[in-house]
Amino acid sequence: MILALNFGLLDPRSGVAKRRKKRYNTCFAGQPKLGSKWEVGKDVVHGAFSIPLGSPMPRQSTSLQRLVFAGDHHNGSLAVVAPMFLKRRGRYHPTTLCGATGVGKSLLLRGFVSNYRHHYPPASVYVRTAADFARDYADALDTNSLAEFRNRTRNIDFFALDDVHQIKNKKTAQEELCRTLDQLVESRTHVLLSIMSPLGQSRLLPGLLGRLEGGLVVPVHPPDMSVRSRLLQQCAETHRVELAADLVDWLHANILTVGSTFREIEHCVQQVRQVMRPDGTVNIADVRELLEPILRLEVPIAKIQSTVAQAFQFRTKDLISASRQRGITQARGVAMYLSRKLTKQSFKQIGSEFGNRDHSTVMHACRKITEQIAGNQQLGATVEHLIEELSPISHHLTADDGWEN
Repeated sequence: MILALNFGLLDPRSGVAKRRKKRYNTCFAGQPKLGSKWEVGKDVVHGAFSIPLGSPMPRQSTSLQRLVFAGDHHNGSLAVVAPMFLKRRGRYHPTTLCGATGVGKSLLLRGFVSNYRHHYPPASVYVRTAADFARDYADALDTNSLAEFRNRTRNIDFFALDDVHQIKNKKTAQEELCRTLDQLVESRTHVLLSIMSPLGQSRLLPGLLGRLEGGLVVPVHPPDMSVRSRLLQQCAETHRVELAADLVDWLHANILTVGSTFREIEHCVQQVRQVMRPDGTVNIADVRELLEPILRLEVPIAKIQSTVAQAFQFRTKDLISASRQRGITQARGVAMYLSRKLTKQSFKQIGSEFGNRDHSTVMHACRKITEQIAGNQQLGATVEHLIEELSPISHHLTADDGWEN
């Protein structure tokens, strides 16, 4: 069973989401039926939308089947872009899904490919990760089969490449990708890529970065409070757990904070189920006793530094260095901001972990990042996901999860 949440119904002719004045209730849906036109669920929940995505990705063994991407107004552009991938030929060249780790880029990319295959069974499709593309290219060079490789990647109907940032250190693979994109764009082939945000800090070759920026860049953000709340209730019903309003509020305030993903929501319900009473109800005191010890865990600043450095495509030592390069300065500021937010360390103690910087430097960095988050939606989404990734409760809830988001 899956939760169908909808921002509005898409007009297949214009691709524009139409608002419904009437507000409907949350509904259950099975495998989405894809006809000759783009279809979304017909039951509408205010403030959210859904995109049916065909078959789930491998290794997704969750009871909350992710055949639908649930989004909110922050992801409204996805609802407009999605129908375009059901047309025979591409319109935007290329289209790049851009967002932090875990927001659903891979799910969307493979889901769009699955929908296209359903509509055009004879179509030729190339869908790989960027790392696989680089390996395939290297193998083609070694085995003198470059012509065959280029035929597989260029004479096709749909080209999808996941995690383009994986080849930031592979110059020859990036150059080959540039040549491939040029030919695909000329033939109006669908080109769909995904990359971690922000694009400007991806450390890709200027030529490749320019091609991505010259196409359509679609930001993907984590679900907001309204979507997380409805997914929580849906998952609780699936597991036959009755959540009182005060418990839902406590879970959102302490466990399912900003940036929480679908798998964390389900694992949260599974944890709560451990203290469920025979009648299906759950006492908030029992949940507090079960989960609060985890909340008291503190994230090491070294862990924050390495996680932020990876997200911004830098080395950990860059954040501690004296470099004033713009990208490094912002990443360092985010790491200081998160160190203050996720630990009990003072400004002085945090500064000592960043190359013995003065406490006033840390205070200034925290204030600046706070202001930037308010005015930069993409940076805000990145910080939200970093908080989710670094949260002790998130690691506890997903420790036994083996599939990727």
